[in-house]
Amino acid sequence: MTDLVTAEHMFRYQRRIALNRQTKQIGLDYIQVESQQTPNEPNKWALKLHFVPASAQATQDALSNLTSRNIRITRGTAVTTTDVRLLEIQPPSGNVLTLLVEYKAPTKSQVSDLSTYTLQLLNISNLDPFFERVNFSFKRPDQVTFDPQPVPSSDIETLSVPEIDYLAKDYTSFRQLMLNRLSEVMPQWLERNPADLGIALVEVLAYSADYLSYYQDAVATEAYLGTARRRTSVRRHGRLVDYLLHEGCNARVWVQVAVNSDQVLLQKGTLLLTHVSGQGSVIDPDSSAKSEVLAQGAKTFQTLHSQELFAAHNEIKFYTWGAREWFLSKQETKATLLGHLALKPGDVLIFEQFRDAFPHLVQVGVKER
Repeated sequence: MTDLVTAEHMFRYQRRIALNRQTKQIGLDYIQVESQQTPNEPNKWALKLHFVPASAQATQDALSNLTSRNIRITRGTAVTTTDVRLLEIQPPSGNVLTLLVEYKAPTKSQVSDLSTYTLQLLNISNLDPFFERVNFSFKRPDQVTFDPQPVPSSDIETLSVPEIDYLAKDYTSFRQLMLNRLSEVMPQWLERNPADLGIALVEVLAYSADYLSYYQDAVATEAYLGTARRRTSVRRHGRLVDYLLHEGCNARVWVQVAVNSDQVLLQKGTLLLTHVSGQGSVIDPDSSAKSEVLAQGAKTFQTLHSQELFAAHNEIKFYTWGAREWFLSKQETKATLLGHLALKPGDVLIFEQFRDAFPHLVQVGVKER
């Protein structure tokens, strides 16, 4: 988790440097929260939005027509809050835009009610998508309850916890685990003869624990579609969503076809052969080379659908938004592709990672359906 946070901060730092080189692109950097409380307005606060532009003029041009519709303040997981009410939007001064809001801050006894809010800018021209929102909170210095002084270690009561190997999963490890525990609670019992009644009881319990451990692993494995290994389990998962599992068909595989021109139509039923050393990538179906390839053990496939091919789809790279080192996070569902591509909904993109001279460089190979 720490490595992921560090990588995200590094990407944000690199993106910020790239953003500073732009002439018109701007981004919301951070928010400075100041209390503007007066006897007549006890709940008035000022939110100073600091931007990352190439120049102060770029900020003023982008925010000249800013209204309340361009500002959204949420609390928690994208829940629009009514705790904060926008009072006034002051004209931008340099790279700073000041918002006056009304917020009733909790008392010192209600410090646990302090929440983290998110301010997001909407429909702003030339606003970088990675710098459109910032988290902030309304917190006064007297509401901070964190005590930096550590608790002396002598005041901490240490509980006596038995040393148990929770990684034991089979007969041998369970047997050794119980024998080690018996040596602690019954040090006078030193018998290790397999014919001893105590050893026999330990081995029976180890056998039962081994069986239960396997059963637990099997149930946990078959309980999810992504990890199930038995066809019966997969069929039952499909029936839960009214899907009947097909009994299967002949082998199918994705194939990548590279072309030199655009709008090349690959006909349905085109014959494809697996590669054989010494042969080219294109073989005349009426030539003797086809028979030679089949004699050498090449497998035969045919295309199931007609597909229009484009040279730009031979290889597609990700757009890194100016970062020198770029990565896809775990469970990422969105990314930006480089170039103007003839893609449409329903097309299949297969991503493949290449590691050649640059061990951290990731390219994308696109395989047409």
